[in-house]
Amino acid sequence: MICKKCGSSIPETANYCPICGEPMRGDMTDTGTVGNTEDSERAEITTQNDADRAENTINNPMGQAPKKKPVLKKTELLIGIILGAVAVCVIFTSVLLPKISEQRRIGRYNQGAEYLEQGEYAQAREVFLSLGEYEDAPVLAVYAEKGVAYTAAKEDMAQGELESAIDSFERLSGFKDSEELLKECRRALQYEKGKALFETEEYEAAAEALEAAEGYGDSETLLEKCRLFLMRQEILDAMDGGDYARALSLLESDEGESMENREELIDECQKGVKYAEAEEALATGLNYTAYMLFQELGSYRDAKSRAEACVLPKPSTGETYHNTAYGTSGCSLKINPNSNDGNCTYFKIYAVSGSDEILVSCVFINSGATATVKLPAGTYVLKTANSTGAWYGEKEMFGSNGVYQRLKSSDTSDHFTLERYGDYILTLRNADKGNVGSQREDRDDF
Repeated sequence: MICKKCGSSIPETANYCPICGEPMRGDMTDTGTVGNTEDSERAEITTQNDADRAENTINNPMGQAPKKKPVLKKTELLIGIILGAVAVCVIFTSVLLPKISEQRRIGRYNQGAEYLEQGEYAQAREVFLSLGEYEDAPVLAVYAEKGVAYTAAKEDMAQGELESAIDSFERLSGFKDSEELLKECRRALQYEKGKALFETEEYEAAAEALEAAEGYGDSETLLEKCRLFLMRQEILDAMDGGDYARALSLLESDEGESMENREELIDECQKGVKYAEAEEALATGLNYTAYMLFQELGSYRDAKSRAEACVLPKPSTGETYHNTAYGTSGCSLKINPNSNDGNCTYFKIYAVSGSDEILVSCVFINSGATATVKLPAGTYVLKTANSTGAWYGEKEMFGSNGVYQRLKSSDTSDHFTLERYGDYILTLRNADKGNVGSQREDRDDF
């Protein structure tokens, strides 16, 4: 037979291989034949002594006692297994386990980074917190925490919880676009405030808030409306206070172009300005100027009655003014207007002092009357005004209805010299061949 273990040729009757000690239980093959099952079973019942004897016969032809093959004890095998397992554990713990842990941390770290990129800050925070002090995990955990607050702030902003969002974005200063979103929230908050104030017609406060909104939503449109309402109120207040010039200035400005009923208000203000001018003129003695302004106003307010008040009663004939620096003795001057033309006459006498003309006397002469003035001797300039119309006072006299003249003593001179003790008669407007000439004088220079 051939031993399957060591390939040695052994006797057919041997129960063990005399070379390697492998038991023969029908498993051996000869040079061409394999034993059947029954032969194997029979071979197994062969006693150990027969096997030993056969072995001794083959290996010890001299009849020496055979040597027994060493048999591996179970205890030694178990110890070997345990030692191997320990070695495997040591290798796993010291080499493989750290590598596995590192790979797991790397995987977790990458997962956290991916969460950050996707904006899933809550998941990222949990991942980096679980990594402890690994790499920059603490820094990224803080960043993720800010991301959580940032996301919550954006949700507050979207839901209109602006004050809460503002508080969060202020604490997130520098994180992503927190600064821009903070400004946006502040603008939105001012817009909401301004809009609410606009609806309650608190236009001044609304305008202030809408200006702070800096163009948020339709704040510019609302702001423009607020400004128009405020301007309109300012215009109406100015008109009520009689400051029509201020109101008119606002209406004629660029901002006033969109004012409702602008043309009607402008017309009202223009009339108000003219009325105020008329009143001021009347108060300063410019009755004719006031009269003309009131006349232009027609039926506006009480313009008609105010125009009538500008016409004054004509003074009595005689001096209406005499300069006390010039006495009333020395000579006399009788003024004799034309008694047939129906004109009243207003006469002024100026003393010549160098290049100056100093008013000495003013005389009013009613139609058909004469007047005499006492003057000190000297050189004088004589001026006369006459009219059949109304009298508006000594500043504007007969207005544009009067004729105003400067009398001339010769073709080249308007100076009249009155000598002491002289009695002079001046005839106006009826002398056929008089020795006194005249030239027209502007009323403002009279």
